[in-house]
Amino acid sequence: MITLTCTQCHATLEMDEAFAGGACRCQHCGTIQTVRSHLKRKAMSGGTANTKTLHVQPGRAEPAPPAPSSGLDELADIVASSGLTSRRLRHAPSSVPEASVAPPKKSLVVSLLICGVIVFLLTALGVWYVMHGTNASSSAKPQATAAPVVREPTFCGVDLDVPSVVYVLDRGDSTRELFGHLKEACYRSLESLGSDRKFQVVFWNNGSDEAYPSRGTTYATKDNVQACEKLFDEVSAFGQTDVTSAMTRAVASDPAVIVLATGKGWQLDDSFAKTVLDIRKNKPIKIHTFALGDGGTNSALRDIATKTGGEFHVISPADLRAAGQ
Repeated sequence: MITLTCTQCHATLEMDEAFAGGACRCQHCGTIQTVRSHLKRKAMSGGTANTKTLHVQPGRAEPAPPAPSSGLDELADIVASSGLTSRRLRHAPSSVPEASVAPPKKSLVVSLLICGVIVFLLTALGVWYVMHGTNASSSAKPQATAAPVVREPTFCGVDLDVPSVVYVLDRGDSTRELFGHLKEACYRSLESLGSDRKFQVVFWNNGSDEAYPSRGTTYATKDNVQACEKLFDEVSAFGQTDVTSAMTRAVASDPAVIVLATGKGWQLDDSFAKTVLDIRKNKPIKIHTFALGDGGTNSALRDIATKTGGEFHVISPADLRAAGQ
């Protein structure tokens, strides 16, 4: 028989000599420990053996099957010298065969979690791009610049596509209420002419003569149009007016078209028409006549336009305001 002392509970254990060089389990505390091969010799001489603990496990003690001596004595000495105690081996597997350390599961869980977060972020980014990316890219595209609106040369809707135009505008009492709108309509018409056409603006005489330019016509450049506006900014409508001097100056400028506008067209008679036609004489100048307001027959203005190849129009206050915008 072999006698040894349990390294954990220090109980005295007795076993058959066949366990020498193998391992056994303490029947009291369940600790697995090695049985050195030389204990067989000590048993013969009656000595008590010391063992090395391999595992401590509560429960019943079952002797491990004897194993042939294969250097376990030296392994037990190495384990003992390394500082490993039976306490560190308590939770080793209950079977004696060599223990294997399973890879930690925590790192696998963390890796799966990181992968899941990455997949979620990529999915969210893809959804955001689908919903907003198209709009963002389309909004980033340069917008096509709208072509500038080219205004046709006109006055209150009448075509003025001619080399030169002279505006002969009434500034008497009958035109006073619409005079501001008449000037604005004239300025917009000048802007529509473009810099390759010429113009002159002449007001009917009411005791003084105003014209731009004072003699002849000038190109409708931006600077010239602004100079005209500045000169006539303080000009107002009042008193009795006469068209003779204004028409004489206009015909002398030899334009292709004369624009004749007044607020007293319904008051004018055949003598007015004769005066205008006599000043024009036989020159091929078209005269477009405009009756501001909507009263009267305006027969004199209609007759002038008909005999010179021009157009006659009645312009309401609303239409005149619209032409000046």
